[in-house]
Amino acid sequence: MEFAGETNERLIISDISSTNQNLITDFQANDLTLLWFTGNGNYLTIDSVPYEFHKNQIICLTEFHKIEITAINAAQMIRFNRSFYCI
Repeated sequence: MEFAGETNERLIISDISSTNQNLITDFQANDLTLLWFTGNGNYLTIDSVPYEFHKNQIICLTEFHKIEITAINAAQMIRFNRSFYCI
């Protein structure tokens, strides 16, 4: 689901899997991202530090994080920009 408002506010909610994991790194300036891992076996490198994420772990990412995806099994992504949360 994607919402775009009249004042450039954006909200994106997506199921993430191995087939569309590139959505995680496809962000714009002022984007904030919440990733909720809904399965085990998720591997990301964030700012040159490798991490393994398990079911029901949540992380917050900004446009300033350098993200490399090794493997995503299952996750939910919520992404919004500053215009969305600064009313």
